[in-house]
Amino acid sequence: LSALGVADCVRLEQNSIEDVDFNATSLVLLNYTLQFLDVAAREELLKRIYASMVPGGVLFLSEKTRCLDEGEGEVVRVLHEDFKRQHGYSDSEIAKKRESLKGVLVPLTPEENEALLYKAGFERVVRVMQGYGFISWIAIA
Repeated sequence: LSALGVADCVRLEQNSIEDVDFNATSLVLLNYTLQFLDVAAREELLKRIYASMVPGGVLFLSEKTRCLDEGEGEVVRVLHEDFKRQHGYSDSEIAKKRESLKGVLVPLTPEENEALLYKAGFERVVRVMQGYGFISWIAIA
């Protein structure tokens, strides 16, 4: 960061997200993290992030989501697994990963994620990218 001249204004932190001390934050990148926390912890974390933000601060959030309709969810799952196969993953690797995430990764619907962001206090929430069941939002304080 020093070599880039941004050491005074950028802080990189590798830590449990629940232990990060947010302070006068203008940008938080939160990628595929909330889905591993229980819903109450997600809500509390988003409130802490919002409370730390300077006016106009931005949260960039990416999460795996689930469909309300099981049929739609199955279509998305099949398409995503097909994508993985096309990129060199074997059926056993795909199945192993799916099994390893059961009960650990608990996705919400896009609408539930957006509701958590608004409940935390963010004034504007915009979906900026979506592929299969993965969505990225910008939430503005």
